[in-house]
Amino acid sequence: MLLPVAIGCLFGLVAGWFVHQQAAKRETLYGGMMAQALHYLASAVMTSLPVMVLLVAVARGFVTALLTALGVTVISWVMLLACAVAEKQPRDVALSKQVDRGWTEQDARTSGL
Repeated sequence: MLLPVAIGCLFGLVAGWFVHQQAAKRETLYGGMMAQALHYLASAVMTSLPVMVLLVAVARGFVTALLTALGVTVISWVMLLACAVAEKQPRDVALSKQVDRGWTEQDARTSGL
């Protein structure tokens, strides 16, 4: 059972990096290195899920694969929850500094409505 998990983890580390990079481009992380590390690890764990479950199903059977999938999903959710906790305060501070100027006359002219 160790070999399928190791192969899934290696796949997850590589694929998780790409998932993390795409998510970071789309949404800024304000929590520093801790939030980024937790987000990357959660991405790596979640992307390893299909490979890990497939390999465990072949090696050990359906029930073991189902339990592995449940365990991997819970681990990923816990990491994402920890990332959200690390992200909460810095995100609130960063977003409170942004000034909402509302709907201006210039916006109305250039909106095309």
